[in-house]
Amino acid sequence: MCTRTMLIRVPGESEHKPAPPQMDHIDRRFRLENEPMTAETKLIAERELRETDDRAKEAINELRTMLRGK
Repeated sequence: MCTRTMLIRVPGESEHKPAPPQMDHIDRRFRLENEPMTAETKLIAERELRETDDRAKEAINELRTMLRGK
């Protein structure tokens, strides 16, 4: 089972509203989901972002390599 954290824009909220200076403020235009992806979400990710489990693993390994500086 695949779990991923996703950043999703909430429709209907103003995009031009400046964020307050406090770090503890919750920006209601976005929400984080940390639950298993539904079949529909996986289909959208694969179709629109070409994201598969294999591609995600490759990207994570590449990022780790870049962060190590090798």
